[in-house]
Amino acid sequence: MFYADKRTELIEKSVACHITEPTLKNKIVRSISDTVNSQKRLIRLDPDFILKYVSYYCKNVGDAASRTTNIFSKVFEANLVNALSRFKAKISVEKAFMLLSAIAYNVHFQKQYPIPSEMIFRCIENYNQEYGTNVNVNEALDLFIKSQILTPLVDDENSYVFSNNSYIAFFVARHLNIQYHETGDDRDLQYIIKNACFGMNGDILLFLTLITDNVRILRFILEMANNFTESWIEFRLDNIPDFMKWSKDHKVELPAADATTQHEKSVIKDEKSALNDIEVLNIYDYSEEEAEEFGNKLIRAIQLLSIVARCLPIFEHLMRKEEKESFVKQIYELPNKIFHVWVTKIDEEAENYVNYFKYHSDKQYIKQKPAKTKDLIQGLQWIAMSFLLELYKVSMKQAVKEHTFSYIANYPERCETNQLYDLQKLFALEFEGSANDFVNAAIKMNDAAKEPILKVMIKRLVANAAIFKEMDYKETQRLNEAFFKNNPAYRTKSIISRQRYRKRRGE
Repeated sequence: MFYADKRTELIEKSVACHITEPTLKNKIVRSISDTVNSQKRLIRLDPDFILKYVSYYCKNVGDAASRTTNIFSKVFEANLVNALSRFKAKISVEKAFMLLSAIAYNVHFQKQYPIPSEMIFRCIENYNQEYGTNVNVNEALDLFIKSQILTPLVDDENSYVFSNNSYIAFFVARHLNIQYHETGDDRDLQYIIKNACFGMNGDILLFLTLITDNVRILRFILEMANNFTESWIEFRLDNIPDFMKWSKDHKVELPAADATTQHEKSVIKDEKSALNDIEVLNIYDYSEEEAEEFGNKLIRAIQLLSIVARCLPIFEHLMRKEEKESFVKQIYELPNKIFHVWVTKIDEEAENYVNYFKYHSDKQYIKQKPAKTKDLIQGLQWIAMSFLLELYKVSMKQAVKEHTFSYIANYPERCETNQLYDLQKLFALEFEGSANDFVNAAIKMNDAAKEPILKVMIKRLVANAAIFKEMDYKETQRLNEAFFKNNPAYRTKSIISRQRYRKRRGE
């Protein structure tokens, strides 16, 4: 496994071989790193994949800047093509893709995994009959095994698995894309979206948006997202639940001076932990009835939010004006709807949570002092704010690119139905806006804010940006002066900021 620190180092060196202009080079490194990190669960990110990705990106900089995830899918597909092309076979790569797509489709919708050899033979024979060809079953299976796309089970030579679960998602998505394009039948798509709360379906939906150029599929996904959350109410500053109301602000501190380093270490630790996780063989251990449980409805909505947000930058060039507006509308509304459903449930149980931890802190942990009710409620408030900020951050991170920034940034001015939209816009400014615009907007919003919850969330966003957003020394000074002038760490941060500024200027 090629962990985050080494990936970043390789990306920097590889980009430098193609791009020499410093500003463009740094921008490309950030863009590639962000995209690769966001897709890392779909593939083993070895050096070969990174180098291919960087090479393709740098050779297609104009298109790549706006469609980074499409490049990911092209490199992912190219790896499969190369795997199949290494061996002399009577079966073309195109036919092999059709056969693997048929096998994966039957596996997924019949929930039959590992794959019995009879299913593989049946899929190939059906393909021969439908397309009037004569692919040899044994030759096809031999090719799939040699290419390490299918792997026979050690304890059952008549059963097989895909060597990577992402291959199932990719080939099912490919089959659905062709099927929907040819027939317009959306029943399978409805199934995938309804069950997006279960891992494999979410991955299929993601791959579908990466490989398709069919705008009808995007419209259908958006329509389904609308239908699933139509009755949900948005979270607003005028419907804050009781447990989130308080009279005294939470203490928000600047991140530590080594926050960036600690963040990188945390990412590497998470990646190592994920690598050691046991892969579950029975990936279809779920029922459709479970999709309607409260927690799974939330997960499905979060998956749809992620997909809708990703679609905007990928397909912006294909979307008509009204379609862009519909996607932007959902990017703003869905996080607030998801949060309101969740926080309402938490509010109903808030008293039980508080009593539980008050009791257990006293009875089970003898040396620990009894927790105060106020502290426990503040803990719940902090968790709730963290969830809302994460929903905002993830959706904006995926939706906001250079070519979509104006659509996102202009929406709150045209639609003044929710004051929290300005906070969501602040995330957009953090990711793609100028440092000056971000600082001005943060200070202006904080000065106008009256609700304590809003002030705390603005300050938390700013504290994060103070470390991770590139800002000049003067802009950092303005931000610190407005939000952290009484903080003991303020002077240290100012010195570090000045040093970074001088380093970037080459002083």
